[in-house]
Amino acid sequence: MCGAFLVQDHVIPFLSAFGSTPKWKQEQFEFGDIYPSQQAIVIDRNLHQQFETKLYSFGYPYPYQGKKKLIINARSETLKQKPLFRHALQNHRAVVICSGFYEWDLFKQKIFFDQDQPFYLAALVIENSFVIITQEANESVLSIHPRMPVIFNAQQAKQWLCDESKIFDLLQQNNPMLNVHQAFQQISLF
Repeated sequence: MCGAFLVQDHVIPFLSAFGSTPKWKQEQFEFGDIYPSQQAIVIDRNLHQQFETKLYSFGYPYPYQGKKKLIINARSETLKQKPLFRHALQNHRAVVICSGFYEWDLFKQKIFFDQDQPFYLAALVIENSFVIITQEANESVLSIHPRMPVIFNAQQAKQWLCDESKIFDLLQQNNPMLNVHQAFQQISLF
């Protein structure tokens, strides 16, 4: 699962792999921890099939429940079967650039996972929102949580966005090993 992630300003140069991002658009980007309902930097393709950097809200509202509950993740194994994701998988694939992501352990301590440089999370855009695609966790995450986001480098991210014949291979690939950090120690006063 991926319920929160971090975007720091050092991600900006990594956007250049997908073309230039106008300065006025960069000024709209929010940096820091991103939680459901907040906006984040997403790369997708426009109607002319060109890469485009946009801001979308993290999480799609559950149908018939308004904004009270959000769908924030989609399981890679069931994307084709779920009506909500089937169309987005074919037509609205995206990637979310980030510095790392968070999970919480059994003691509700925040754990941070990252690499030496920013990376891209597989995502689907639904209306003005996005969900992050997850898969079974690898060894670097498994002791904390059984699932993790599908992680791409820039080349894989471009294939995900452009090459429909490779999407299922990319979803089944092994994620890279990640650095693990305790984000902070939660102290009980009682």
